[in-house]
Amino acid sequence: MRWLMNRLPRSDREGGAVAIVVAVLMVALLGFGAIAIDVGRVAAEKAQLQNGADASALAAAQYCAKNPSTCQSTAVSLANLYTPANSNDRTAVASGVTFPASNEVAVDTSTPASGLPLTLARVFGQTSIQVRASATAKWGPPGRGSGFPLAFSRACYDLSATTAAGSVQQFQYKPGMFCTGPSGTQIPGGWGWLNSTNCQTNSVAGQTSVGSDPGNNLPLGCAQILQSWVDKINAGGEVDAVFPVFSSSTQNGNNGTYQIAGYATLKMIGWKLGGGSNNPPGAFHNTADYLRSVGINPVFACSGGNDRCVIAQFIRFDITDSSFGSGNGQDFGSSIITLIK
Repeated sequence: MRWLMNRLPRSDREGGAVAIVVAVLMVALLGFGAIAIDVGRVAAEKAQLQNGADASALAAAQYCAKNPSTCQSTAVSLANLYTPANSNDRTAVASGVTFPASNEVAVDTSTPASGLPLTLARVFGQTSIQVRASATAKWGPPGRGSGFPLAFSRACYDLSATTAAGSVQQFQYKPGMFCTGPSGTQIPGGWGWLNSTNCQTNSVAGQTSVGSDPGNNLPLGCAQILQSWVDKINAGGEVDAVFPVFSSSTQNGNNGTYQIAGYATLKMIGWKLGGGSNNPPGAFHNTADYLRSVGINPVFACSGGNDRCVIAQFIRFDITDSSFGSGNGQDFGSSIITLIK
């Protein structure tokens, strides 16, 4: 036998060795392929579960911000709705809903009890695996912001814990028949202008903001913003604007100060923000005829002479504008909803 082997062509002997190496490598490659395929499936499942957890936590936080009395039971229902909706096979489950703090909701998601079936990993005895994800969302009033340079009086705020919208009001620039606020005969009662740059003002709850007296002219840049509001309302849309709310004020005219307590959202109906001219965009939907036509008491009109007012109503609102951030603002029905982990 040894004599025969020695006389086999060298290429035949090497071919046999290569065949053995290839066979070994094929087994290894199949193993790595099994791992790669199943790892990819687990990663895809994890992404779907995370989407479900994020969506569930955000939806629950949005609901809880407006409905604290039914928050916990509804949060579970929302998690059971959004979790499977975000998985391709709709088998994902919300495995837990908890409340780490009074203004936080955490949602855990997972594959069903049977786990995620594996494919090639079965060769190694692994038939399925449990995949999990979690997310926590937080809600609360903003404590700082940047926006249109009007501040409204806290004395005019009329939302209760159970109301989604307040009454339509006329916020007067000067104290008078309607909401006049805490300023008496000093700074204008229901609302006042704040100093701004290109019609944007920065404010922080708990601090004072300096007022301005634009007289008959709008601050620079405000005409463009107001025109966008006019266009949106005329197209059938709704303008919901977030404004600082002041608790007290000092002095009068230029350089008066407003103590900012927090932020509230107004559904804008009409306004007249400058004296004299009664034309858009500085004046809009502020006449008795218009108010009467939409079923609003025409007594709220302010169309004459140097009259100035805002016709609007407070509403509950979820703030998504990145110009607003958390802080120590009082709760005026507007909340920032954020994922914190």
